Amino acid sequence: MSSATLARVSPVFKAMLSPHFAEGSRLGATGTVEIPLPDDDAVAMGIACDLAHLRFDRSPDTVTLDVLCEIAKMADKYDFSMVLKYPSSQWITALQTGATDEVRETLLAAAFMLHNAHAYEAVGRQILMESDEEITGAGAATFSDLYNFAVLFCEYTHL
Repeated sequence: MSSATLARVSPVFKAMLSPHFAEGSRLGATGTVEIPLPDDDAVAMGIACDLAHLRFDRSPDTVTLDVLCEIAKMADKYDFSMVLKYPSSQWITALQTGATDEVRETLLAAAFMLHNAHAYEAVGRQILMESDEEITGAGAATFSDLYNFAVLFCEYTHL
């Protein structure tokens, strides 16, 4: 992975690779640095790195829900959702087909973490229109939570 590319797509890595941090100091001194990321999923990181390097030929057309969640967590952690916007739309759309309410809620959270407003809107709309639960009585909390989440998301992304 190119440190310049990593710094370009992630403000977190940009800071980490600056001379103010040990990783950046080693990079400056030796020209290379290895950054262990033991808490991050290797498959998800590989996909994100391929996309950051514009290696679309290596990017999967679909991912599992688990891989999508790992990608979303990393995008949120390292703030590199911009590189994942278009592929994540495709992945989320594919996972929406025939999804249960539980999967839809997970997709909604992933879209939020990926800063993907279009996917967030589409999944939120699907939850509201096709939910197995009634949005009255006990289900009102679900609707209220979804609405509040949507409001916060819109404020967060300045939509």
